[in-house]
Amino acid sequence: MFWNKKSSVDKDKEIRLSILQLEKLIERAINNANNAVVSFDRSRERKYDALKESAEAIAGRIFTLTEFMSGRRFIEQNIEILPDIGLIINKKRIQTPTIIQDSLSNVREKHDDLASFLTRQIVLFEDLRTDLLFVVNSLNDFQDLFRRHYSIGSFDYVHKNRLDELRYVESNDFDLSKLIRLCEELNTVFQHENYLSVAMLVRVILDHVPPIFGYKTFIEVVNNYGGKSLKKSLQNLQNSSRNIADAHLHEPIRQKESLPNETQVDFRNDLDVLLAEIVRILN
Repeated sequence: MFWNKKSSVDKDKEIRLSILQLEKLIERAINNANNAVVSFDRSRERKYDALKESAEAIAGRIFTLTEFMSGRRFIEQNIEILPDIGLIINKKRIQTPTIIQDSLSNVREKHDDLASFLTRQIVLFEDLRTDLLFVVNSLNDFQDLFRRHYSIGSFDYVHKNRLDELRYVESNDFDLSKLIRLCEELNTVFQHENYLSVAMLVRVILDHVPPIFGYKTFIEVVNNYGGKSLKKSLQNLQNSSRNIADAHLHEPIRQKESLPNETQVDFRNDLDVLLAEIVRILN
């Protein structure tokens, strides 16, 4: 029956959200594996320190076991995550290349081997870290293949690296917490195809940042700040993005409407130029 069929837009959105979910799962798996390496390194260091029977040595052995079990817990979490990744990429509608499926199978096989080893052994062996690093490398290779095929970066309005740069800025003059939150929310609404919200949030950012450049309004920044190339990007943000946002914010209801799409609200390049300049001057 036709009302049970999903539209192509709904299917595309479902695929898009599945891919975003996969990216988060892969990052969690890599973080778990890296944390396990750190835990095993700590436990191995304490193992060699605890050679004498003393209160300090006993405490060292307890610490060793604690860190070892922490590393084991991180691996066990991945045993739950990796099948979830497999379920999503094996759905036909995502059209995952065989090379990615094979790469995931390779990662899961190595994880299964390591998990089996951890189940059998409570003591440390010299080759454990080597095995674990091999799993980390396999996960990184899998993530690289996945990102190249699906272009995960295209789902972010503000690039992840740029957001990280903003988070690391230490300024006594300006608190960037609101700007960072605006960028995070911009990514969220863009990923969910809420393009009206995208246009409005870009405008909010333009109204928020002028004091960083020594001015009260963004039009003053455009007219007085930067060289030719920078001015061109800022002018595009001021003129085109603001006009589009104003149209959606202030236009009263009409008999027929035309909703914005991804192309109409795509000012990612010019916004990135603005954010990069903020990072530069505050650092």
